[in-house]
Amino acid sequence: NPIISGYISAKVKLGNSSQSIYWDAVTENFNIDLKIPDLSYGDNLSLEIINFTYGINFIVDWYLGYVPTWLFKFVIGEGDEFHLIQYPNINFDLAPILGNITLNTWNAYTNTWKRPGAPSTPLLTITTPSPTSSPDISLEWTPSVGTDNYTLYRHTTPITSSNLISTTKIKTIMGASTSDTVSGLGRWYYAITANNESGSSDPSNSPYIDVVGPSNMDFAWNRTWGTVDGDFAEDIACDSEGNIYIVGWTNNDTAGGYDILLIKYNNLGIQIWNRTWGGVGTDYGYGIAIDSSNNIFVVGQFLNSSTSHLDVALVKYDSLGTQIWNRTWDQTNTENEVGYGVAIDNNDNIYITGYAYIPGLDKQALLVKYDETGHYQWKVTWGGTEIEEAYSVAVDSQNNVYITGTTGSEFQTFLINYNSAGVEQWARTERDWASGGGN
Repeated sequence: NPIISGYISAKVKLGNSSQSIYWDAVTENFNIDLKIPDLSYGDNLSLEIINFTYGINFIVDWYLGYVPTWLFKFVIGEGDEFHLIQYPNINFDLAPILGNITLNTWNAYTNTWKRPGAPSTPLLTITTPSPTSSPDISLEWTPSVGTDNYTLYRHTTPITSSNLISTTKIKTIMGASTSDTVSGLGRWYYAITANNESGSSDPSNSPYIDVVGPSNMDFAWNRTWGTVDGDFAEDIACDSEGNIYIVGWTNNDTAGGYDILLIKYNNLGIQIWNRTWGGVGTDYGYGIAIDSSNNIFVVGQFLNSSTSHLDVALVKYDSLGTQIWNRTWDQTNTENEVGYGVAIDNNDNIYITGYAYIPGLDKQALLVKYDETGHYQWKVTWGGTEIEEAYSVAVDSQNNVYITGTTGSEFQTFLINYNSAGVEQWARTERDWASGGGN
């Protein structure tokens, strides 16, 4: 079998307007001549797809290394089904051979090649329990039919079709399980695509895993926050996404005294932002609540510089820490009023509890209602000639309101039920022998 060099030129056209001719796998719009360079026997032709226009003749010219009786082969077809065509008995010799060839499926070779459809979307599972202190993450997924391989992606936010192109591609895997090593603490999202020669599936579901501190710690994490002049935390709440909010007060030298403090952390203990609110006097934050849209409401006291008395303070922030509005409430302009607790009902109305100083009666328990836009609705007070202070408020599924606190010099605990219109339904008091109050 000596190596013989030769040349062939063939005019080729389609016999059917819906068909295309393929020579392996790279698209060519073929209204011009295609030249394939010189090859030696044993070399492979470069991958080409030749898409023809019906009724147009064109020339395919190439040089080949070959042995005698080599068969001339094309693939022809339409849609996803293609047939191998062997134009028989084209024997090369030292002289060029010119042929006119019309290809149709009727002269197809008996072998049929079916291009696979796009693979189905796999279902991904992270098998490492979350949270974990190890950076090594194990994953597995349901195998997809007709898949050649899978591509694993990782991101710090959920992975979807819209952000897949900007997501870190970790690796390509042949099987249905793998592992990954992350570079740091935090929440990591994963997704996987199934791939074959027709393309890739949509990205899978995007589960996440939290990677936290060393496994020998007694807690997941702890954080401190403060300035050099003293800082205090009074209340805490979580939103629907697992973020954590702390309210209290901090000594703000630039504003002239203590200011209400609000700090946001994510569930891994990473501080997202902090905010302070107040005037030139002493302002404290005592309570916090979060509504159905993850807006944050902070309640406390505000020193009114014009009256030199304390007013109830209510400040609303969105989840980005932007202040939406603030309200202060003062009953008489001559006495002190303080807000200790805050709660939200099913309609996002806001209820504040604390105390109001009533001339001739001393402190009385206070309940104030605002609507979601910060419009004042009503207020009620409860108590007699002794000191009553309400420290906490809660709202049930029927929007009934409950406040609790202490009454009298012997610290009796009270519990009062109001309806959503501020009408008292009942009140209970019990002697607190431990002097603990109702907070």
